[in-house]
Amino acid sequence: MIKQFNIKMMAMLLVFFVASCQKEKNNDNEGTYIESGSAIVVNEVAFGSNNGSISFISAEGVVKNNIFELANNGSPLGDVVQSFARVGNKGLICVNNSQKIEVVDVKTFQRLATINAGDTTNYPRYAVAVASNKAFITNGSGDGIVAVLNLDNYSITKTIPVGDGPEQMEI
Repeated sequence: MIKQFNIKMMAMLLVFFVASCQKEKNNDNEGTYIESGSAIVVNEVAFGSNNGSISFISAEGVVKNNIFELANNGSPLGDVVQSFARVGNKGLICVNNSQKIEVVDVKTFQRLATINAGDTTNYPRYAVAVASNKAFITNGSGDGIVAVLNLDNYSITKTIPVGDGPEQMEI
């Protein structure tokens, strides 16, 4: 009788053990801002308000607002957030009325650099990656230039004259 009880107990323990096992997810990007099926939303907001922001929508549809501010101790993003572009593991946020480009880590959205390029990008609109360490930035004002951004040292290396008010680009 005890032997039969022990066999039943062992069988039950084996069933519970097997049933409790599950395959672990192996998604290194889960919980970051680059998970598969997610979206980054640029919130331009009102001109002159200095309250532009970026939101994240997860693959499950969960919205997290103000991700730049949350990752950077409440630091405001700026006035008129125009666009976001990914270049490898970096993100470029063009904030045109604040006349700057914020460079962030795409997983955490922590600031890596702020580029206040003055005359070269006094109205940054859109960025496009041309290499893992280089991007072109349009200057949407009447200056008619595209700035070349070096992402190794976060500097504008040169400008390319184009027609007035350049906007989006394609490779």
